Amino acid sequence: MLQNLPPEILITIFSNLDLPSITALTTTCKAFHDLCRNESIWANLSYRQFNVDLKVTATFSPRLFYRTLLYPYRKAVGVWQRKNLKHYGSILKVTPKSDGIHLQELVAPTKIFGDFKVFDFVKIGYDENSDKVVFENRSRFPKGGRACVKVNGVAGLSVIFPELEESSANPSEWRQNITEFIETTYGKGTQLTDLGLHRFIETLQANSFHRYEKLEPPLPNTQNLPITQGYFFGTYGDHGIEVVQVKSFHLSPQTSSAISDIGGLKITGDPNIAAGQITFRIIDDKCLNLTLQDQESMAQVEKFDKTPRYVDYFDGLELDFRVPEDCHEREKLDFQ
Repeated sequence: MLQNLPPEILITIFSNLDLPSITALTTTCKAFHDLCRNESIWANLSYRQFNVDLKVTATFSPRLFYRTLLYPYRKAVGVWQRKNLKHYGSILKVTPKSDGIHLQELVAPTKIFGDFKVFDFVKIGYDENSDKVVFENRSRFPKGGRACVKVNGVAGLSVIFPELEESSANPSEWRQNITEFIETTYGKGTQLTDLGLHRFIETLQANSFHRYEKLEPPLPNTQNLPITQGYFFGTYGDHGIEVVQVKSFHLSPQTSSAISDIGGLKITGDPNIAAGQITFRIIDDKCLNLTLQDQESMAQVEKFDKTPRYVDYFDGLELDFRVPEDCHEREKLDFQ
């Protein structure tokens, strides 16, 4: 019988079980209940489920760490999109580590081929002395005050700052905060514009409450589509670099191969196209067949647009492309 095996063998067996199986074992008999409290079982479970390497020490219990922190906040792990800003969005990455659960902001780079800039936001830790969860505000913006994290499978994830520091009346401190925000968002040395100030104000006004929805993982390109689905950086003029999800809007995206179903959804946004809105959508399976001569100038492009020519898409199709010589970025307009 299983009970007759040595405790070392039983612990090895139990260390390969999932949580429901371990929980069920604790209800069978006192011997198994006591064995299931072995710290190595929970350290192994934490590694298999969360890829967290926990070490048993005289002052640290993987079992309590799992019970108090990892399991209750398991649904928080992943990548999230902020949803309670009017125009803009932001991205939050939640990662379990051996010292707690780390919430980090992912900020788009200032150059199109750059990588995300990563900033600490909130850390969810565990205080073994009190056996309680501890929230640590590590945010650069907002600074100071307590933090609280709530996760719900239906409502998403919320980060609350109930005790923000009062806004300073010192102009130099405001100038420093705005400069730090603008340079983080748009790059070192960027001058303050109305667009940048608008983004700062909108973010400031919603500083005490952050609501997020989990981002869906990109689908594999099993339909042989000419455009890869996934998350990309896009440059939007004075609005800077933004994150766009390229996806199929077909009712059955995993089976559709129609080019016309492909579009781009803003993950971050701006006053022109807000986060969560479609920034482009392909509405025809045919491809515009512009020659290099058609693309020499904007006048040539406009002439082509009046009597367009098309070519059907086929695997391996390549079309010439050039930027018209008189094509410039949009004119600077006063922000409304």
